[in-house]
Amino acid sequence: MTKRYYHYHIKIVFEKKRMECKQGVLYSDYLNGKGGQDTFVFLPKELNIVAHRTKMIEDGKILSSNKNSVYYQILKALLYYYALSHTFPKIKNVEIILKRAKSEDVNYKECTNFIQPLISGINNPFVFDPNKLKALFCEDERGEALRAIISNWLKAVSSNDRYYCFEHLWKAFNRIYVFYGRQLLSKINEKECQIKIREFILNNQGLISNSIAITNSYTEDDIRFFRWRAFVLNEYNVENKTNELIGWIKNYHDKRIMALFTQILPYRQKFISNIGRLNEVKKHINDNNSTTIDAELVVLIAIKYAYFARNKMMHGELPDSTFKIHENREDVEYDKLNTLLSTLVAELINNLDSLQLP
Repeated sequence: MTKRYYHYHIKIVFEKKRMECKQGVLYSDYLNGKGGQDTFVFLPKELNIVAHRTKMIEDGKILSSNKNSVYYQILKALLYYYALSHTFPKIKNVEIILKRAKSEDVNYKECTNFIQPLISGINNPFVFDPNKLKALFCEDERGEALRAIISNWLKAVSSNDRYYCFEHLWKAFNRIYVFYGRQLLSKINEKECQIKIREFILNNQGLISNSIAITNSYTEDDIRFFRWRAFVLNEYNVENKTNELIGWIKNYHDKRIMALFTQILPYRQKFISNIGRLNEVKKHINDNNSTTIDAELVVLIAIKYAYFARNKMMHGELPDSTFKIHENREDVEYDKLNTLLSTLVAELINNLDSLQLP
């Protein structure tokens, strides 16, 4: 095994104790480590890392560059600590000391200029399983995906800006369904990945009980609150998409969604009539007016509708949503989407092992 002469001792101290973060000693491979492992110690008020390397990293090039393996180990540790915290902590002090045999210790001055990764003091809305989060430390596809997912989720739920929150929740969710779809599809296609995660959620409703509780609390007015007319006219804007529209309708069976379809059917009734399938659509709706499939309402809003909302925001089709002098219905809509997405993403994080095929 290659000898590692440079020993980096990293200590990050927080402003107060968090007993939920006391997880003891963990070990982790590192990028291009060739079998080497670093040691992590998680205490209530601090985290420590001991990293052994074959080369010296200059002072000023650990925290300021994301191209070295020590930086990535610090990132893993912070994501783990913050995700487990009941309230997001404030970093009080950062220390990096380089130790070498027969040489004086070197204190890295770059540690004096650090920033807070999150707004401190905000409550973490979800309790994660510490054992499930240990995949953060893995140098494999799941570990890489989980680091991207959790970093975006944390930035979202710690933000006071609902649109920033939605953007980062969608990035986290996108990373989840691409991670899952990559294992099932020969070629990555975003919509196909969404179909695969939809199937997974519908087949594993027990994993998303908190998300289902949110949508089960919706009244008919709550469901209708979303911009369904704009959605239908945008997604099925020409007559040659009518069969696609019918396929979307027949993909659902829950009675609450059937009630919604009854109300929005007039927006494209003429198109459906023109191809002679109106009675077929109405029969499907009537045949399912007493069916309950709770997870369908989750996937309808969190996948299909939220993707529409995401595209409207990210493609610059509308004026910036924050440029206003009074809150409006759009603000309330994004608050609803954020509540559902933050919960769904958290529940899928806690069950990411179920999304990895053997």
